[in-house]
Amino acid sequence: MRKYLLFIVTLIVFASCKHTRPHDKELLATADSLVEVYPDSAIQKLKQLSPIQLSSYDHALYALLTCKALDKCGQLGESDSLIKIASSYFPQVNDNEKSAYAFLYQSRCARYREDISSRTENLNKAIKFGLASNNSKLIGILYYEKATLYKVQRQPDSVIHYGVLAYKTLQKEGDPRSIFNSLLAIGDGFYIKANFHEALRYYRLAEHESLKTKEVNLQTTAYHLISRSYCNLQQYDSAIFYGRLSLKAKDTSEAGKHMNIGIAFLKKGVIDSAKYHLRQCLHSKNLLSACYLRLQEAEEKQGNIKAAIEYSKLIEAAKDSDYQRSLATSSVVMKKKYNSEKAQVEYKRLLIHNQQFTILAILSVLLCFVVSTFVLIEKNRKRKLELQNEAAQNIICQQQLQLQSEQIKKIEILQKMIQLKHIPESNLTQIGAQYLKLFGEDSHVIPTNIEEMTEVIDNAFNGLSKRIKERYPHFTPREIQISCCLRAGFDHGAILTIFDIKSETYYRYRSNIRKKMNAGLDDKIEKILSEI
Repeated sequence: MRKYLLFIVTLIVFASCKHTRPHDKELLATADSLVEVYPDSAIQKLKQLSPIQLSSYDHALYALLTCKALDKCGQLGESDSLIKIASSYFPQVNDNEKSAYAFLYQSRCARYREDISSRTENLNKAIKFGLASNNSKLIGILYYEKATLYKVQRQPDSVIHYGVLAYKTLQKEGDPRSIFNSLLAIGDGFYIKANFHEALRYYRLAEHESLKTKEVNLQTTAYHLISRSYCNLQQYDSAIFYGRLSLKAKDTSEAGKHMNIGIAFLKKGVIDSAKYHLRQCLHSKNLLSACYLRLQEAEEKQGNIKAAIEYSKLIEAAKDSDYQRSLATSSVVMKKKYNSEKAQVEYKRLLIHNQQFTILAILSVLLCFVVSTFVLIEKNRKRKLELQNEAAQNIICQQQLQLQSEQIKKIEILQKMIQLKHIPESNLTQIGAQYLKLFGEDSHVIPTNIEEMTEVIDNAFNGLSKRIKERYPHFTPREIQISCCLRAGFDHGAILTIFDIKSETYYRYRSNIRKKMNAGLDDKIEKILSEI
């Protein structure tokens, strides 16, 4: 019974817990070491894993590392179903750092969906866990993320506040890239407030940090923002200088860079250069109406009234297009929000379903164990009965073998007796006479007729006469009796004595037996009978 209880406990533990294989743990550790610097390589390592074979902790870590790597590669996307595995697990085990990162990436998924409320909610949770983790770099990143959220909401004072918090926190870690981002956030806050001098000051500080990173994209971003600030301060030469520096690397803000340079040239009165840079913006739908307006202004300054009128018409068309696009965008945002809410409901439903499935799986295992235990007990009981029956059969077989052995010995004695009776008593040796005397004394064990003889042979050979009759139904009773004697080993003389027949009669019986057996000339009757 103790073995069964131990087996039950083992099955329950096995059903409710999963263990990560050593090879999978190595892949997770390798991905964790690569994700910061080589996110592409980390993704390749993570793709080799099968999440369903991981323990709960490692499954949550897999989800977190995958989202982190995708975020660094710019491929995180809108769906938060994967990161929710991490944000559901790590708070339960009081891992504040991983919980903060999980809610951070969940907030960024909401940002891609343009779901402000979900983004704010998850970011606030991330900050709460981040502060509890005492990780300065993480806290600084979360403050920067909060600043960018307020930037979207056009709340410059909050942008500046959280940008300064991020800057002060990240200075402890000395990470130039993160410090660069926090300085840009402060500059953006002042820029929204139209305080271009302060904005320029922080953009220049950001430029200084970008030079430490040696990342061209960061440097050109700083140059563009500096150029834009100089343009608003009406320092057009400096705006053009930094604007040209910003064109060293191509990125998504290239049209804005050309727009800024074009405006600076337009203000300086260098119309042809202005028109050149402004025309580089015509492929940008967001800047199209502003670009047409500046080109109209440039044509008017050159006295090209006809061209200016054409641009004015294009401005109206662009504004209509902007309006239609804004409507479409609003529709898309609403649809994304609806899909997001729907996905969250579906996620909760799947979570409940998975919990129910786990409970059912455990119950199924228990049921299987109960059934298997019952089957094993029943099987053991039947096996014991079979062993008992087998032992009884063995005893019976032994008794039968012993009886057969005794019957065979009796037949051998009969054979010797019959042989001795053919010898005149005067010719018997002393041993032969003793045998004959013994037979005479024990004559009650010797069969008195052929039927008794056949019965003795049947006992020794397991019902031989019956089997001969089944095999050869055309045999006469006498042919069956003679066949039994032949099988028992009686020779020609003994059979003549037993049946009190002549030699001719014996051979006639033998010939009939051979024919009815369909035996060949080379086949011996005795061998055929031994196979029955």
